[in-house]
Amino acid sequence: MKINNKVSKRGGRLLALLLVFSSLIIVVLYMMISQREPRLQIVANETGEVLYSYEVSPGTQFYHEYIHSVMKTPIREIFMIDEDYIIVPKETWTKSFGAGIPYAEVEQMEMVDGYFIVPSSSREIDSIHLMPSNMYEHTFQYEDEEIIVLSELPEDVRKLTIEVIGG
Repeated sequence: MKINNKVSKRGGRLLALLLVFSSLIIVVLYMMISQREPRLQIVANETGEVLYSYEVSPGTQFYHEYIHSVMKTPIREIFMIDEDYIIVPKETWTKSFGAGIPYAEVEQMEMVDGYFIVPSSSREIDSIHLMPSNMYEHTFQYEDEEIIVLSELPEDVRKLTIEVIGG
């Protein structure tokens, strides 16, 4: 009888160990799969810290808006995620034209609420690099979510990269 009791204890321990090991494998596989889901991230260049992260799918839109340093007028640059999970500039909204502000032929532009809407080329970009100043408000908005005021971030994380990870 003592032999069977030892065998059943050993079998029970082996079964428990097998269950723990299987659970660990499932957790690791889940983490690997979930990390591959495409995400739009705002990363602090100097620290590598991910400040904001959002799930994306083709057609997802976001923008950043700032005050032009020379013209002192608001600029809104709108971007979209394409079917390959790459950032594509969609259009720029501006109230005036000047240094560094894109422009298009008059027949391509539209005017809405006092803004000229300048269509962007469909070129793909890997990332967007920003350095919001605290002199003027600089915001970021993903889809219809809350607006983030980038210009209020601490100075050591204000050099930013916006990029899509995964996909």
